[in-house]
Amino acid sequence: MQYGSQANFEAYFDARMTPEVRQQIDKGISETITQLKSQGGAADTANTTKEENTTKEENTTAQDSSAQGSQSGKLTQEEIAGFIGSTPNFADKQGNILVLSYVDFLCSYCKKLHEAGTLEQLSQENEDVSVVLKSIPLFWEQSEAGAHGAYCAAQFGGAEKYYAYVEKAFSKQATSESDVIALAKEIGLDEAQFSGCLSSADTKSAVSEIFPAASRKFELTGTPASVIINTKTGKYEVIPGAYPKSYFEEVIKKVRG
Repeated sequence: MQYGSQANFEAYFDARMTPEVRQQIDKGISETITQLKSQGGAADTANTTKEENTTKEENTTAQDSSAQGSQSGKLTQEEIAGFIGSTPNFADKQGNILVLSYVDFLCSYCKKLHEAGTLEQLSQENEDVSVVLKSIPLFWEQSEAGAHGAYCAAQFGGAEKYYAYVEKAFSKQATSESDVIALAKEIGLDEAQFSGCLSSADTKSAVSEIFPAASRKFELTGTPASVIINTKTGKYEVIPGAYPKSYFEEVIKKVRG
């Protein structure tokens, strides 16, 4: 879909940017539209129609098929290991190309990316591609229980139970510890062990650092955000949004080369 109007353009940025960033760009929207039109530019955007109960809190990233300004660089092996942490790879698969994706289970664009099966398909269809999905509490208290539960599922469940938890968390949209414990029981995790982890100060501290650390390195402003990493060379490129699989494949090809 083309921007077409200032309203569409503003909707794109409203979905993509934090409140602070939006304040900084408000004055430049008209000039940016004029520049884009003069260049014949157009970008695909996700549906940013606001839902009355959720929009002001949603800090999601809309699709932009031109991907202008995406972050790229190189990581050390120590940095790569640090960003992965204890989160298992999807299907326990190791590959030279890593798709490291940051999501919030309550983020509507994250859910769309998940339901499209994009990351799962990338892993299944490319021998050298592995996927690690990191859950972060972007919506603060509403998201914390789900993110803490994901961390604990990773500690005790291995790849199979962790990604089963991810599936349940997206579908059930749990927002309380009791809801999250119920999810853990559904996938066969030990309730006492999981509950102890869930209430641990260490868990809360570890989860609280995941997204700030990624934001400092990769300049992330919202979710979903994926970092495509060549684990051999350290080369990486950021995909800041819920892009179609074809765009992920383009970036993977660049990072692979």
